[in-house]
Amino acid sequence: MNQIIDRQLTGKYWLSLAVLAGCILVASISPLEFPSYLLHQIGTVLMLITLLIVFKKVGLNFASFVAYLGFLLIHVLGTHYLYSCAL
Repeated sequence: MNQIIDRQLTGKYWLSLAVLAGCILVASISPLEFPSYLLHQIGTVLMLITLLIVFKKVGLNFASFVAYLGFLLIHVLGTHYLYSCAL
């Protein structure tokens, strides 16, 4: 089965990036420790930049792109709660 490798951000890619941005905005509402939250989000931003560079240079299919964003969504959720619910 052939997968289509894209190197252009089409509507479905922009929509998935918008979902990630919305989740980041929601996760930014009252995190447990805001300074630590911002520090952890640096990793999210760096990984997102890496994704976009790889996408432009190598290309990815949509499933791989969404799986990568899924990992970032888990990271965003973890940063909101600082990876533990223990206070």
